[in-house]
Amino acid sequence: MIIISHTLETGTVVYGTVPEDAEPLLRTAGLRRSGRLPDHPAFGPASWYLRSTRRRPAHRVELERCAAALRAAGHPARLDIDDVTLPTTTFAELERQRHERAADRAARLADRAETATARGQDLIDQVARERHRMPPDQPLLVDHPSYNREVRAQERRLAKEKRGRQRLEQGRELARRSRAAAGFPSHRTSLPAALARLTELGADVRRRHRFLAGRDETWPLTDAAGLYDRLDEHPDGSRVLWLDFSANRARVHLTADAREQAATESQLVLLDEEIRYWQTHVAHLEREQHAKVWGPGDFTAGDFVQTGDRFHEVVRVNTKTLTVANALDNHLRSIVTKADALDTFAATRKVRTGRLPYTRVNGRLSPAKARDRFPDAFPPDAPDKTTGTAPETASGAAFFARDEDAA
Repeated sequence: MIIISHTLETGTVVYGTVPEDAEPLLRTAGLRRSGRLPDHPAFGPASWYLRSTRRRPAHRVELERCAAALRAAGHPARLDIDDVTLPTTTFAELERQRHERAADRAARLADRAETATARGQDLIDQVARERHRMPPDQPLLVDHPSYNREVRAQERRLAKEKRGRQRLEQGRELARRSRAAAGFPSHRTSLPAALARLTELGADVRRRHRFLAGRDETWPLTDAAGLYDRLDEHPDGSRVLWLDFSANRARVHLTADAREQAATESQLVLLDEEIRYWQTHVAHLEREQHAKVWGPGDFTAGDFVQTGDRFHEVVRVNTKTLTVANALDNHLRSIVTKADALDTFAATRKVRTGRLPYTRVNGRLSPAKARDRFPDAFPPDAPDKTTGTAPETASGAAFFARDEDAA
């Protein structure tokens, strides 16, 4: 018996013995094989899992389709889904386990990279020693009895050298993956990532509250009896809001069933725990590392915002983002002003702009400090944003005065 189980504690896991001809069906559903899954006391050994499903609702449609495909192929299978029971593992413990797995993965990949590099270099060194034993600039003697032997030896050397270079390339790729795994905890716990995650979690909470409140739909109205018969197919609490017989329309309010409501309420509890964890983490970064959480109150139009190593002039301050000047050659500039982002090809000569979320802000410069730090980015005849006036130029009366002196 193949049991596809899902709980908020373990996620989606497949228990029981999986025949070889059933493995492609599990792979089609996105399941992966693993030998490090804990066994279930009632279901037996675990061998397959679906990643990123712990503390998340089950993908019921995909799992039901997978179970149906297994039954159609002659394999007994059943689903065991529990989206309501809260997990015993806290989110903080889950994060700690995630960081430990990343550290183990980094160490494991580093060992594999070292082994692959050593084997590749050893193969290349063997080829170099073999070539060193040959006379220098010795051509192949076509009519000599050793010709075929030398050709095969040369082919073996080339193949060995190719395997060595492939091992070296494999070692470099494994080393890159090892560095990425080692840097995972720092990237995940950085301030921009934490703030972006809080924004996503807040949006998820609001979406689930809207789901619990129900949704309104407009249905075509043919006859009242058919309308109420169709409404009876939906969960209790669904009702008619109004009827418009002249336009043959009806507005109804639909609610979720009891199972979906219970699963959504469990998700709200888990999301609240996760939000409190990341809020505490952000407060720790502000207190211990003096990190700055940027917002609309920190900028005004005309300031310069830093993202990465580049500064952009702020065109407009929004609630969630900053509208900044965006030139076509941003990658070549250290600072981008509105004059740099002016669209000279458009008839209206509009300023090209882009949206920059506050989570990607690294710093701020006032207009005066921007002029002092990047004097070459501001031409002499550009208006001074600190005073709003243009500097004195050789035009008007001053120009004619110099012309009369020259005469």
